[in-house]
Amino acid sequence: MFIKRDAADFGFTWQSQRCPHGAHGPSTGERITVLPWYVGLPDDNEHFEVLEAGTRTQLTIAHRDLVKLPATPSGHANLFGCIPYRFPAAVEITGASALADAILGRLSYDSPLVLSELSVLFGSDEGARHTYIEKTGAHTMAAAAESLVLV
Repeated sequence: MFIKRDAADFGFTWQSQRCPHGAHGPSTGERITVLPWYVGLPDDNEHFEVLEAGTRTQLTIAHRDLVKLPATPSGHANLFGCIPYRFPAAVEITGASALADAILGRLSYDSPLVLSELSVLFGSDEGARHTYIEKTGAHTMAAAAESLVLV
């Protein structure tokens, strides 16, 4: 949960966003939607904060194979529109950053590369932070555009 102290710590405020996948539709044009699942990872670096949600190993395999996890981040079964195979429009984006690779289970969170990026992202050098975000975002967008022509 984002609280007032977070705004002071991170230097920005949270703004509620409209639901991007049709709740306020219909869409008047083509759009690409990314629906993230945020989860906490305790110190053991394997089990999620909600044990029923699965493990980091399962998340890594799901990202590698571009398939669904056995459960949602809340630990409940996937109920709506799940397909038993790789989603045909799924795209692979690799190498955006060491931190992204750690989130996907490709690197450990205590990797020197990851720790270095975290120090930039949460450090006091605002220019370095913005450069990191812009560079990572540009790489991600270019990789997504390249991958989308393959689907």
